[in-house]
Amino acid sequence: MRHVFVTEETWEANWKCLLENFMEGYHLSRVHPQTLGGRTPTQLCEKLPGGETYTGYRAHYPEGAPLRGKCHADLTDLEKSCSTLFSVFPAMVASQASDVLVYLLLQPEGADRVRIRWGMALYDSDMPAAEIRSRIELWQAINAEDRNKLARLQTALHSRHAVSGPLAPDDFEGTLRDFYGFLVKRLGPRQKPGTSPAKE
Repeated sequence: MRHVFVTEETWEANWKCLLENFMEGYHLSRVHPQTLGGRTPTQLCEKLPGGETYTGYRAHYPEGAPLRGKCHADLTDLEKSCSTLFSVFPAMVASQASDVLVYLLLQPEGADRVRIRWGMALYDSDMPAAEIRSRIELWQAINAEDRNKLARLQTALHSRHAVSGPLAPDDFEGTLRDFYGFLVKRLGPRQKPGTSPAKE
């Protein structure tokens, strides 16, 4: 694939919330009905096996969805009919389809802000400039939808009424369990206020 675009943005969001949002299929149909909902409906998501430092899931396309543009001849029918979203912990997420790769690199700038370097690579080396622009504009729209939701979430998290809830089944939010497991191993168990860490 050839790299065709890169930019940097600062979002009003906690970096962990952004990673959580990107790595769960639960929000696809609700947050992205105009851009992704028809292409990658939530109910067709499938979690992939994760590891100590990575996780991922497939966002399958509906039956009969048209194939995308040119792709490598070695790809299977399955690989041509889904997007694979993955994260390399702690701060990189990506979406890979048969003909395009989009990545986001996250750099926290505080609890409420994150700097993002994101870019795109395409398989088709002969793709017309207008089509490249169209691909970039689509992902700008997808990112804008997420950015707006995350800014609202960041405001809501400051509320005294904000509470934790259960995670959805693995195919929708199992990737978050993988991420939380990574954080627990790196940060250690949460301490109760006024206590000190247990001695080994």
